[in-house]
Amino acid sequence: MNDWYCVNDKSRKIMLKYAKIGRIVLIIQFIGAYGSLIPMISRYPSIVVEANGYNNDTILLRSIPLGPRCWIPMTLSWYLYVGYYFLLCIDLLILSTAFVGSDIFVFTIAMHICGQFKILYNSIENINYHKNRKQQCLIIENFVIRHNELIEILEQFEEACNVIIFFEVFANIFVICITGFILLQSFNLSKGQMEFSLIARMFVLFTQLFLYSYIGENLTNRAKNLQSVIYNSNWHDLSPKIIKDMTFIISRSQYEFHLTAGKTRNMNMSNFKDIVKSIFSYLSILRLMFEK
Repeated sequence: MNDWYCVNDKSRKIMLKYAKIGRIVLIIQFIGAYGSLIPMISRYPSIVVEANGYNNDTILLRSIPLGPRCWIPMTLSWYLYVGYYFLLCIDLLILSTAFVGSDIFVFTIAMHICGQFKILYNSIENINYHKNRKQQCLIIENFVIRHNELIEILEQFEEACNVIIFFEVFANIFVICITGFILLQSFNLSKGQMEFSLIARMFVLFTQLFLYSYIGENLTNRAKNLQSVIYNSNWHDLSPKIIKDMTFIISRSQYEFHLTAGKTRNMNMSNFKDIVKSIFSYLSILRLMFEK
C-alpha cells in the first residue's frame, strides 16, 4: 500500500480517523489486561499461613503470582524466592503485552483496509468534479484497479488470519466459561479479592471476541458497498460511455467477503451475539452441575 500520510488532507483525515479507533482500542485492551494482573502481582513476596483441615494444624506457604503455592519449598533461600517472584511478574507482563498486541495488530491492519476502501469510494463519488471525459475514464480505470488490489488484500488477510481466529475464539470461549464458573464460586465463598481480577480477565476475552466480530462486519460492509456507492454518485450527469462503464462495474461486483474462524463461521456482530448467548448458557449449565 502507498503511504497514506503523504496523500491529500481529506484522505489523511479518513486514515487518521481509523488510526484513532485503533489507539482507543489499544488503550482499552491494555487497561483490561494490566488490570487483571494487578491483584496477582500486588501480593508481594510473603509467607502465608493456611489451616490444614485434615489434622487441625497450620501450613506455611510462600505466595507467588501464578501457580500453586506448594511449588515453592520453604527451604528455598529468600533471595532466590524473591528473584523467582519478580521473574514471574515480568513474564506475566510480557505475556499480557504480547497477548493484547497481537490482536491489536490484526485490528489495526483491518482498520487500515477499511480506510483504504473509504478513500477509494470517495474517489468515485467525486468523479463529477472532473468535466474532462479522459479524466473521468482515468478515474474509472484507477478505481477498478485499486478495488481489485484491495479485494486481493482482503483475501490474503483472511487466508492468513482465519486459522488464528479459530483457535483464538475457541480458546477465549473455553477460558471465559472456566473464569465465569470460578467467578460464580468466588461470590458464593465470599472471597472478594478474586472478583476484580476475574472480571477484568473476562472483559479482555470478551473484548477480543468483539474486536474480531467488529472487523469482520466492517470489512464485509466495505467490500460490498461498491454497488451502492456507484449508484449514489451523480452518474446521471456523466456521458453515456462512462455510465455504461459504471453499469458494467455494478454488474460484475457481486463479490462478498467474510472474515471467518477457520472457514467454519463468519465473524460478524450477529455471530458475536450467538457466541455470547452460548457462553452464558454454558455457564448456567456449569453452575447447575456443581450446585449442591
